[in-house]
Amino acid sequence: MNMFLGGFLTRLPAKVPGDGNCLFHALSIAIAGDTSLTTELRVRTCIEMVTNRNSYVKKHKDSGIKFVSPDYLEAVKDCSRDGVYSSAWTIDAAATVLERKIRSIYPPVNGLLDKTVSILNTTFTPNLDCSQTPPIFLMWTNISRPRPGTTWTPNHFVPLLIRKPPQVIDIAEGESMEEV
Repeated sequence: MNMFLGGFLTRLPAKVPGDGNCLFHALSIAIAGDTSLTTELRVRTCIEMVTNRNSYVKKHKDSGIKFVSPDYLEAVKDCSRDGVYSSAWTIDAAATVLERKIRSIYPPVNGLLDKTVSILNTTFTPNLDCSQTPPIFLMWTNISRPRPGTTWTPNHFVPLLIRKPPQVIDIAEGESMEEV
């Protein structure tokens, strides 16, 4: 699996505060350019998770999310609390809240045989048709210093934003750099 296919080379991670609200910070940065929507996104996502519990449990019956995420009810409780980490359940509900696909990028840090890679490298699709809006790219990361001999576990999210093309400086022929 080449992680640089599908537009990853044109995207860069944005800095996101590491305070347990990183999923909602990352989503806010992806859609608003700042963290101003963090609390609203958490509240709306929590309401979505409570309101549509059965549809999410049914949707992911065979997806493997239950093997890499907490129990659904635990995920709802976590979503309701400020500063508590989020899971794949929360990402899926946030996709519906935002009416946008969320492309989950889980790097194969522990190797390609890590089953989590195949489960969390996915696109979470909202319950409504959103074919006109571009997806949000969200990467699972870790902000802790790695310890040798341990399994990598994510504890942070960052959005992967479209890289702005480098600024071109047009220097007319015959001009020196000092004149520009």
